[in-house]
Amino acid sequence: MTDRLIWALRQAILKDFLPMAGVPITAAEFVDIAPNILIRQNPEQALTEINELKLMAYLTPLAGWDGKYLTISATGIRQCKPEYPKERFIYGPMAEV
Repeated sequence: MTDRLIWALRQAILKDFLPMAGVPITAAEFVDIAPNILIRQNPEQALTEINELKLMAYLTPLAGWDGKYLTISATGIRQCKPEYPKERFIYGPMAEV
C-alpha cells in the first residue's frame, strides 16, 4: 500500500470513529461497519492502521474492557477538526507545519 493510501486510510478511520466517540467497539467490529469504503476494501491494512493509531494515542482503549474496545481520543478528535493543525502522521506532507 502506498503512503498516500495509508494517510487516506488513517484519515478515514479517525473520521469514521468520530461519531462513535465513547461507544464500545472492537477494531474488527469497526472495520465491518465503517461507512468508508476504503476501510472495508482493505480490512487487514485497516486493522494494522487502527493499531498504529492506538499506539500513537489517536485511538484509546475504553476503561474497564481490558483494551478490547476502542474509542477516538482527544488527540484523534483534534485531527478531525479544521481549527487544529494537522499532523504528518495522519495527513502526510499535506499537513500544516
